[in-house]
Amino acid sequence: IFQILLDAGQSHSALKFNMAWSKAMLKDYEAALSFLDEETVNDLGQAAMLEIQILHQIGRLGDAADRAKVHLTFHKHHEGVNAAVSVLAMDIEDISLAKRCAVAAGNHPDALTTLGALALGEEDVGKALGLFKSALEINAHGPRSWIGLGLAQLVSEDTSEAGKNIDKGADMFGTHIGSWIAAGWAYFIKNDIPASKIRFQKAL
Repeated sequence: IFQILLDAGQSHSALKFNMAWSKAMLKDYEAALSFLDEETVNDLGQAAMLEIQILHQIGRLGDAADRAKVHLTFHKHHEGVNAAVSVLAMDIEDISLAKRCAVAAGNHPDALTTLGALALGEEDVGKALGLFKSALEINAHGPRSWIGLGLAQLVSEDTSEAGKNIDKGADMFGTHIGSWIAAGWAYFIKNDIPASKIRFQKAL
């Protein structure tokens, strides 16, 4: 339906964003990016957020970082943009940017997950557990939140659910090697060696 409208000459930003979102949901990321032109991402914060997320997803971290700088000038107070940049910033190891954007993103689940990861890095396990649980209450389909919760449980020596929670995140990511390695260690610490071996083999 969106394509019919585009073929008929419609070209407003909301239409192009929805077309890009549809393509992204089909994992046709290059096609999705083709609809996120400068006008669309400048007009709509959600389009800017989507561009950052797609570039991050396909491993173009440098491009994602460059675009994030642009989008933060146009959409400085947009919670979704700030949340997406906070997640990206963690992966490019810009901790100050991650924290600043996560705080600006309010209760967006991705931002809460970023703050949880930062709290875990600062060994504030109680705070981290609360943030990951809050993120999952809002969005139970966030792989980083499940992995963060499992890691926080490991640090707090609560091994009963840690492996299962990291598994959930690893399954959602699919082929993210670090997630499967984390799951392997979770089961190793629990002394479930067969389960640990399966996850390390998956990573290999």
